[in-house]
Amino acid sequence: MIYELKNTMPDWLEPSLVRLWYALRPLVRRIFRSDSHFCPVCESRVWFFLPHKWSNRHLRVVCPVCFSHTRHRQAWLFLKQRTDLFDASPKQLLHFASETMLVEKFRTITGLDYLSTDLDSPHAMAHMDITSMDFPEDSFDAIYCSHVLEHVPDDRKAMSEMFRVLRPGGWAVVQVPVSDSTTHEDPSITDPRERLRLFGQCDHVRVHGLDIVERLETAGFAVQTVKGFDLASTSRTKKSSPVARGLQQLLYPCARNEPINNASFNVASGGFDASHACYGESRFMVESPSC
Repeated sequence: MIYELKNTMPDWLEPSLVRLWYALRPLVRRIFRSDSHFCPVCESRVWFFLPHKWSNRHLRVVCPVCFSHTRHRQAWLFLKQRTDLFDASPKQLLHFASETMLVEKFRTITGLDYLSTDLDSPHAMAHMDITSMDFPEDSFDAIYCSHVLEHVPDDRKAMSEMFRVLRPGGWAVVQVPVSDSTTHEDPSITDPRERLRLFGQCDHVRVHGLDIVERLETAGFAVQTVKGFDLASTSRTKKSSPVARGLQQLLYPCARNEPINNASFNVASGGFDASHACYGESRFMVESPSC
């Protein structure tokens, strides 16, 4: 539902409508007030979440107050629980394809020099190609890149560029839709309907597998996999019994030039066993595979 509405909206109108909705948030929060669901991004307790797509309307994943999806709530929990982003020390954060609900949160963090970038989004502070950025080497302390790489024809080059602009000892958080052990891609497929059938969305050029870890490591990163429910289980947002889900909600913390446990993460050591990749869902941890 939210997806269809957004796709019918002119690009020039979207920022104004988002600002209007945000101005109405106190009223929306009162209308949806309930203890059934909790959004850790806007800290709202709501009656229910909205469906992202009408075709998958049984999957209610969108917070009605801030429009966050499962991946945004997962990332916010990770950033708060397991990084040094909030320790007030000076840092520079680069945010790709900036999500409005997170932009306003990032801008309030003490000591954070925040920059958003996108190829052409009207929301971004800068416009550039992730595979060929204008920044010099070692420019940023942290990077947040969520559901971007599945849109990029050369995702390996994008990973190398992120590594290049990240300072030694810095970290990145990467999220992509994941559906199998091996990445499936075919550059010859350009038809939107065929991309939708094979990759889950008409503007996706691949569907990543668990081997995205190897791609990130090839770029130079030390990488670990975090399952979404591991974050929910240590949060007050865990409000229901675990229900088996798929591989879609995985998060990849990446560190430059340091073992992952010696970087600015608080991540338990140990590898990731693909045979246990299904994980539980709380009432805030549900999302459509195509996001």
